[in-house]
Amino acid sequence: MIRQPPTSSLALHQLMTPLTAALAQLPHVMQNKLLGQPIIQMGWSVAEVHSSTLLISDESLVMSNGLGKADGHLAMPIRPTDLFIATVHKKTFKTITGRGGREFIKMVNEQVVCRAKHFVGAHDTYQKRFIENRFGLAPMTSIANLFAEKYVAVSEIG
Repeated sequence: MIRQPPTSSLALHQLMTPLTAALAQLPHVMQNKLLGQPIIQMGWSVAEVHSSTLLISDESLVMSNGLGKADGHLAMPIRPTDLFIATVHKKTFKTITGRGGREFIKMVNEQVVCRAKHFVGAHDTYQKRFIENRFGLAPMTSIANLFAEKYVAVSEIG
């Protein structure tokens, strides 16, 4: 017997079509000299955290205020204890990871939770109140959604 997904999940899937199409364009973006090349040229590392656990959300990418700047960086939790970090300079990586365990993780978690629009994932319920108090307080347009909007605009023209 084949089960049909509920209508709401079909609607969600249909809404995600532009996003999926935009993500398919990601290799082209990464080859773009203005956007992709700076990211490719950054130093990529994974920092282990032990003093607390990292949270994830539908907006887990944390960015500095400019990738072309000397202290430019990207960070994204990839596991409850691992944080992907891309930096322009090694000094920035050392500064980020040297900020002190719990305080640094709290800053990352706060950005991840405040930017969340649909969900936050946690390893356990220990941070439930933290999540409830901050969920969606500072939503931002994600890079993927910016590409999705561009894809929709181009498809409507053509």
